[in-house]
Amino acid sequence: MRRANQGPDLCISTRLLFPFARVLMDHPAVSVERLDEIRTLDPDARIPLSRAHDLLAQALEKTQDPNLGLKAGRSASPGDYGVLHYAIRSASTIEEAIQAAHRFMRLLTDATDYRLELDGDRAMVRLDSKVPLPRAAADYQASITHTLQLGPSAALIPGLEWWFQHDRPKDTSEYERTFAPAAVRFSAPAFGYVFDKSFLKLPLPQADANLNQIVRKHAELLLAELPRTRNLTETVRDLIVKELASGQPTAAQVAVRLRMNQRTLARRLQSEGTTFSALFDDLRRGLALRYLLRSDLRISEVVFLLGFSEVATFYRAFRRWTGQTPVEYRRSQGGLLRTDRIVSSRAS
Repeated sequence: MRRANQGPDLCISTRLLFPFARVLMDHPAVSVERLDEIRTLDPDARIPLSRAHDLLAQALEKTQDPNLGLKAGRSASPGDYGVLHYAIRSASTIEEAIQAAHRFMRLLTDATDYRLELDGDRAMVRLDSKVPLPRAAADYQASITHTLQLGPSAALIPGLEWWFQHDRPKDTSEYERTFAPAAVRFSAPAFGYVFDKSFLKLPLPQADANLNQIVRKHAELLLAELPRTRNLTETVRDLIVKELASGQPTAAQVAVRLRMNQRTLARRLQSEGTTFSALFDDLRRGLALRYLLRSDLRISEVVFLLGFSEVATFYRAFRRWTGQTPVEYRRSQGGLLRTDRIVSSRAS
């Protein structure tokens, strides 16, 4: 029996490709034809996320520039964010701007869950991706967010930090240039930016209540026109988390739970820009980083929660992920994030 149509694949707005075209314009290794292919795209169109990641991989191969994502984000202009930019910039406070980004982020991408979390006196805006991100894609997402969403407000928020889950690169000068005056932290338990929550009520210099009301109404209309997405990746992630404590779930087991064959599961995950093994490894890495910052969890308990058969296997995996042992990571990070006390604040 055929399954009902689940809707289109995860997609992004073609607007997000334009900053890359600007950065690549003067690069000798990139053909004019390829740039024209991007520059002539309809800014109101959308392409599959997997296609966008393919284009990024090709650009990285041509340029051999690991900082391409950071540079593209710095070159972004308000038009690249469309109506979302004006909904954010005309908001009255930082908190209202975050709520606008959370509400209307789908106008740019189906793949990002943008949300605010509060932990004691600290606020964190998380940019959780529904699929594993290559480093350049995560860099781009952070860089364009810092450029277009925070903008001049970044200088008004002392103690602002950007957290990245990937390892610290050998050369961090492009990160410092991109995010200054904010600090940058690598191998962090989450991806996003962190600041003192007292600044949530900070007034924004370009606040315009009348404009904000008009822009949000228009954004709501655009949001209503978007097709529903398949979100198979989220379903698979949820199943992996549920099965972890009872062992290491396999693609075959998950396929059975979803009432599809393993080949169909692989094909549909690929269309959403990921694979089962990449999703599984990325999920366990993220959970490991978060669990190790909880003082109430022993390492043996983390091993159990992540479905590893023995402590030594977990140590090998963790060293592959971070270059450190779990003990070294726990000591180096201290009490950065008390995940058992986090309260999620979701705007409607």
